[in-house]
Amino acid sequence: MADREGLLLENQHVATLSGIATTYQGNDLTKPDSLQTNFSQVFDLPDSRLIRKLSQNAEQLDARSDWPYKPLSAMLIERGEIIFDGFAELTSFSGGWEVELYEEKKDLFARLSRSIRSANLAYLNHDWTIEQMNMRAVATEGICYPVIDYGLLRNGVQPPDILFPAIFVKTLINQMLQEEGYTMVGELPGDELYKRLLIPFSEDVPTSNDQQWQTDRFANVTMNLPPDTIDKGTLGGGSFIDRIQPYSIDNTDIFYQGKLHPFNTTTHTYACPSAMNLRVDASQIFKALCVLGGVEVILSVVKNGNTVASNRFEAGSGYNLLFLRSDRLTLSQTVKCKAGDRVQIRLEARRFTEFGAFRFEIYNDPDNSFVSFTPSLTTALGDTWLVSRNLPDITGTALMVAVAHIYGGTWLVNKRRRQIRFSKLSDTINNTSNVLDWSAKLNTGVQPGWVPRIDPYGQVNRLTWKETDESKAAGQLIGSTFLNYGDGVINVAAPVLEADVPLFEMPFAASTDSDQDLPGYGNPVFIKTRTVSGVGENLTINNQSTSPRLLLASLDDAVPVQTTRILDDGVTVEPVTVKLKPCWFGKRPFPAITNNTAFCLSFAPIPIARGEQALINLYYGGLKRVLRRMRVLTVSMYLKPADIASLDFSKLIRLQRVKVGALILSDQIFYLNKVENYVSGQPCQVTLIAF
Repeated sequence: MADREGLLLENQHVATLSGIATTYQGNDLTKPDSLQTNFSQVFDLPDSRLIRKLSQNAEQLDARSDWPYKPLSAMLIERGEIIFDGFAELTSFSGGWEVELYEEKKDLFARLSRSIRSANLAYLNHDWTIEQMNMRAVATEGICYPVIDYGLLRNGVQPPDILFPAIFVKTLINQMLQEEGYTMVGELPGDELYKRLLIPFSEDVPTSNDQQWQTDRFANVTMNLPPDTIDKGTLGGGSFIDRIQPYSIDNTDIFYQGKLHPFNTTTHTYACPSAMNLRVDASQIFKALCVLGGVEVILSVVKNGNTVASNRFEAGSGYNLLFLRSDRLTLSQTVKCKAGDRVQIRLEARRFTEFGAFRFEIYNDPDNSFVSFTPSLTTALGDTWLVSRNLPDITGTALMVAVAHIYGGTWLVNKRRRQIRFSKLSDTINNTSNVLDWSAKLNTGVQPGWVPRIDPYGQVNRLTWKETDESKAAGQLIGSTFLNYGDGVINVAAPVLEADVPLFEMPFAASTDSDQDLPGYGNPVFIKTRTVSGVGENLTINNQSTSPRLLLASLDDAVPVQTTRILDDGVTVEPVTVKLKPCWFGKRPFPAITNNTAFCLSFAPIPIARGEQALINLYYGGLKRVLRRMRVLTVSMYLKPADIASLDFSKLIRLQRVKVGALILSDQIFYLNKVENYVSGQPCQVTLIAF
């Protein structure tokens, strides 16, 4: 491999290692709110025929090359060791390219920065019915239906149209990693808390499609014909106007169609391009006079020749005798349609009594007769629930960062094996039996330096969830520090430090418990997406979205919850039982209390707990140990290519029986925080943290 020594781009040798300085970091404790990657300082790559050929003459302004707009695979090889394996970015050109290297971890997380809604979860789509909910009662992956009060739980009964599914985080992350060609390895997939993590529904309404889909299938049409006038004083029954509304105008600023042109202005028919819930809004203005008997005007929605909805105007003897009053008949109805269904609007104007004298004038112009067809974006009970579309709009990277914050660690990426694994800081700090002795590597001719602090940590270090009105109202005072529900603090007894520091905020919000009680269950999780205003006939249910949430689910048996179902007649409501998953954020519901679920998602201990341990107590022991007496040591070291090639930030470093400047290290173990500015054959700077 000697002929390949140096910098390789796209597996071709292009330069020596001269002038290339690289930095390596795992879980840099000075950056608690982010994920860190290995990288190089920007360096110059001289212009050459090889570079021009490799980059397809990217240095030319009119080049058709994909570069510099996409990265090149990059590798640094020194003495047969691969000391860097990642990507190169061509940042600018001036007689040569300026180049920056970064590892696969950055590239992977850049690709994961897409919305989690982009994950291909079509295999989890299902009919949104009570039967399907029951089928998922014992699910331990994919999706499940958890017990959540979205604001309408009353007297133990949950309305069926707010029984929403949640997705297991492990299923979602595995799918997104798989789409990028990676698999997760290590201990995390088997972790009891990780296996139970859920992302519940948190939007205002479930949807089936996006706005563009609706726009493409929209139609708003009218007509422009002379009025139809009927003046009758006859005996007998019968309809005097009975027609499919002849809408034919769709080419104005107001009346138009989407690009699929679903409305046929010749047959006056809306043809459904796909299955949908179609909202029909029709309006007709007319005059009606009735001297004797009774008259009616009926506006109807006709699907495939059958009337599926109608609205009716009626008047009796002595109505509008001066014929001055105009009336408007409107119809607003959502119709469930299959692909190919044909929808029309029918108008009938007639006398409905055996005797009568009357008059009609039906106006057929854009101001008085029109209809709009709007495919609904909302998913209704019985429709197909699209899992990806109804996830919260956060990125895959934000989700991975959230998992890292829960466990107090970082993600490690193996490009060669296409694997990713999680490393907990506490596991590293506690693993004092697996250390590397780097004493002989110290450059004793350079004075070391150490500081009694680790930026940005302070005296009170806050670990927070997104704030909501509910989490703020349920907050608590711990000592002299007020915390929103779910938040936690790590205190450091060092008055020289900054008083109060926010370490990070989770991209999710904490969830409080409902004030509603389910017998034998307790108080379910509360996620406020529904509120009620008014009373009686003026009662209104208001929908609202809220911050994304994380919950924990029981993997054991589901629990029965009362709900209702509308029978096929569309009128009769019957009570039914649905089986749902127990879930929690803080306090476990009674059915979920087992020996292997004694944890919650609150960073701080919660009031009136049922044995749940908080995240700081579970996973932040290592960080607390480091912060108890902060000492950051910076030393100069001679590292060999083999040291760099085998760098493992989950291993501790030992320095013993060595004097460096004024420091005498008898036997000390350190956390390896960072290796900076490694240049072949030269000493580099190593940052170590004592504990």
